[in-house]
Amino acid sequence: MILAGDVGGTKTLLGVFERAEPRPAPVHLFRYSTTAFASFADLLAAFVRDLGAPPRFDAVVLGVAGPVVGRMARLTNHTWTVDADEIAAWAASVRERG
Repeated sequence: MILAGDVGGTKTLLGVFERAEPRPAPVHLFRYSTTAFASFADLLAAFVRDLGAPPRFDAVVLGVAGPVVGRMARLTNHTWTVDADEIAAWAASVRERG
């Protein structure tokens, strides 16, 4: 499974996709108000709750509305930072629970 998302200052879209040809097929799609969460980690916790039983993610792909330096992005219109290492650790923990 693939987790793909669009992380912006006002809304965040997250989707779970199955690998398929010619493109991944959507399984679950969610829309969140970015400003309703203190951090991206808090939003991911809500996402897991909404999924019920999260799948094992083979890949995580995110577009983030802001500059990326190293493995961290800072949203331009919000206070969040999105850290690739934190997301990798989160995905590994979901994989272990799955």
